[in-house]
Amino acid sequence: MLINVIYRDGSVDIVNSSVLGHLIKNGQIFAFCRSDGWVRLDRDPIRKGRLPFDGPGKRVNDLMEDYFG
Repeated sequence: MLINVIYRDGSVDIVNSSVLGHLIKNGQIFAFCRSDGWVRLDRDPIRKGRLPFDGPGKRVNDLMEDYFG
């Protein structure tokens, strides 16, 4: 998915969604556009890093091991 971004220097670009987290983490962008409008990183909430999964494994092998021992 392509996302519109505004860099800190005011330039505008379209980046792949897989790059957005890197740009945010490194403080390279001022804002990006969601489906419901622009998000300014200095004032609007954004998704924080994901918490590690703390439950049983989700892969088939993990499920089989849990079931069959």
